[in-house]
Amino acid sequence: MVLKVPTRRRLRETPRSRPSGGRRAASTAALALLLSVPVYWQAPATWAASALSAPVATTLARSVDAGSSQSTSSSTHGTGGDPQNALNGMRGRTPVTRLALSVYAGPAAKGVQRASDDWSALVGTQPAQILDFAASDNWWNISGEAWMLVPHRDSGKRLEYSLPLLTDDASTSLSACAAGEYDAWWTRLGTNLVKMQLADTVVRPGWEANGGKYRWAQAEQRASYVACFRRVVTRLRAVPGQHFTMSWSMLSGPTPIDARDLYPGDGYVDVIGVSAYDMGFDIINQPRGLAWWTGFATDHRKPLALDEWGVTWRALGDGGGDRPTFIRDIFGFMQNPKNNVVWANYFDYGTSTDDHRLTGSGTRFPLAAAQMRLESARMAL
Repeated sequence: MVLKVPTRRRLRETPRSRPSGGRRAASTAALALLLSVPVYWQAPATWAASALSAPVATTLARSVDAGSSQSTSSSTHGTGGDPQNALNGMRGRTPVTRLALSVYAGPAAKGVQRASDDWSALVGTQPAQILDFAASDNWWNISGEAWMLVPHRDSGKRLEYSLPLLTDDASTSLSACAAGEYDAWWTRLGTNLVKMQLADTVVRPGWEANGGKYRWAQAEQRASYVACFRRVVTRLRAVPGQHFTMSWSMLSGPTPIDARDLYPGDGYVDVIGVSAYDMGFDIINQPRGLAWWTGFATDHRKPLALDEWGVTWRALGDGGGDRPTFIRDIFGFMQNPKNNVVWANYFDYGTSTDDHRLTGSGTRFPLAAAQMRLESARMAL
């Protein structure tokens, strides 16, 4: 997803306490949500009505022992290819023990606030994780300025950090990255995340490189992309105190660049992420759809994540529109244990030309929003 993100600005720190309350209160609230939603959903017979499967829940579980130490070389690298170990390095935040619906709700402080307020009001629970995008106008913003990191530090939620591999300056290049010219910036980012108590961040370098939209998405530079990705991961893993998780994140569906040519190798990837938007097609079974990505992740013994997903309206007229069946199908996919989905970030944001936002009274997707509320309430029971 192409975003315009604000450049650095002064930020008034407003720490937010973590939500409290036991499982009984959460389940009661979820039941109230369930009873208040207009019924559009028709349940497939194979779905369970209550808890998620044990394999998915086990994969999501992560250590929260803040007192234990770990060498910088161990991290999530070298997990022996076991998907259930891939997230063991995530620690220090609210424990995740079942598949949680996460979100992108806007940049920095605005997004954190909307995730805590608007999004949680829709789905009936606080997100365990918030997706965000570093601004690419300069290296300082790419490598983690306080205006972006402070709101996430104070949120009590895990951050997924979409990391541009290049600035907007045309003089920056993947070949220079591959040669190590930007190594100091990757180290600065890792150091800033650890200092900001965000050592459990999911880092998403060079996302959607198979789509051709970004400066790092160049078919003729596939080898340089792989080498650059590896350098980023190597420098971040070398930062003392880090417990980062590396998401290699591509677009689903037919794309101009074969994602397989961009894979950096199992030793540099902890989670395989996918962006999946409704363009009116079968998102699961289309060529290079989610079913294909399940197979790819399984072949590489990695868990799968929906790093971005959403219903779509586009001014060009090629989005899927207000389709509650898309929401239903995605929930069915991510709750199926064979797909081994560890998180799903709904892209609750929109512009005048490209919209996915479910929250707010002015949403273009009232039916899809009602379906989201219903599916989320069922998941929480």
